[in-house]
Amino acid sequence: TNDHVRKYGGGIVRGLVTEGLDYAVGDSGGALPAGVHQRGIVFVHPDPIAGTPGYWFLLDRVTSAGGTNAHLALHPFSASVTTVTANRSYRWFVKRETTEGTYLSVHLASAPSQTQMLDGVFANLDPTKTFIGKFLYATYPIQSGTAHFATAILPHKIVTDTPVMTPLTGGGYKGMSLAWGTTTDAFLSADTNAGLVSSGATSWNGTGCYVRTVNGTPTRFLADRATSFSHGNATFTSTVPCVVINDGTKLSLQLDSAGTVAFRWPGVTTA
Repeated sequence: TNDHVRKYGGGIVRGLVTEGLDYAVGDSGGALPAGVHQRGIVFVHPDPIAGTPGYWFLLDRVTSAGGTNAHLALHPFSASVTTVTANRSYRWFVKRETTEGTYLSVHLASAPSQTQMLDGVFANLDPTKTFIGKFLYATYPIQSGTAHFATAILPHKIVTDTPVMTPLTGGGYKGMSLAWGTTTDAFLSADTNAGLVSSGATSWNGTGCYVRTVNGTPTRFLADRATSFSHGNATFTSTVPCVVINDGTKLSLQLDSAGTVAFRWPGVTTA
């Protein structure tokens, strides 16, 4: 129940910062003696050409031999929360130290076995600024030693200003798509040892994947611990697992070890 034995974990174990996408993975290290938690966080930069906002999504992966559940706790700085869709979507209104405030929507790609809205204290040295907020506490069963889940976090000024969101499920993965007109983002989390998995036109071998398409043509992608990615004529392969990001301007790589990479992207030229 209370298995966090340290306030700090194993730090950032991999990640890349690019012009259009930022990615980092943190490891629980010695903070969780009963298991391992790795969290990948992606910041999708605003794209004025596509007219899409900036937002974040999380790729969580928990392994534990002795536990039965993994728990996700998200603490927006607010006590004003609306359940949009039970077990799926929640919206907070955040207005602390600001004039107008803003909305923050949290969307769970795969439905947890249970969600609770709990009280949590936001403490401040100034007692007048201390308040009780509402935080989301979601439970995911650990199956075959692993639980993995994905979450989108979107700030927006207008309550209705959100993309069309569709859960994605299939053989070996779970995820979500977000659509703004002709621009669609999809982020996916693979089952442990799933191997090559496919969702629509996207196929990849790795733990997590993100792809943006405009009118069906890929313009950005990210894959974590990946040895392959493909969407139509765009392909990537590596002889060793790596983090790979194509942010629309360049290809960025972080390889686990020395290896060979092959990449094909229609319209790209070399200099």
